[in-house]
Amino acid sequence: MIRNDRDTIVKGIKHLCDGIGPFQKMDSYEDFLKMQTDIYDTFGDDSFDILIDILLHPPELGRIDSNDFDYELQEALIAIGLRNPRYTSLLSLL
Repeated sequence: MIRNDRDTIVKGIKHLCDGIGPFQKMDSYEDFLKMQTDIYDTFGDDSFDILIDILLHPPELGRIDSNDFDYELQEALIAIGLRNPRYTSLLSLL
C-alpha cells in the first residue's frame, strides 16, 4: 500500500490545479481525467484522513485559486473514499 504525507498530497492537488489552468497543455478532457486518476492512484488508502486534515487546515496556496484547490480536494476525497468502503458513508456529506 502506498503511504503519503500531507506535503506530498498537497503537492499532488496543486499539480492538478495547474492542470486546469490556462497554461497547461492538454489534448483533450480525457487526458486531464487520466492525469487526475494517475495522481489519485499515488494517494494511499490512508490518505483520506490527511485529505480531511487539509480540508480543515488548508495550506498556503500562493497563486493557485482557492476554488480550484477546493474542487480538486473534493474530487480527491471522493476518489479515495470510493476506494475504501470504510469512508463511503462520509461521502454523502460532500
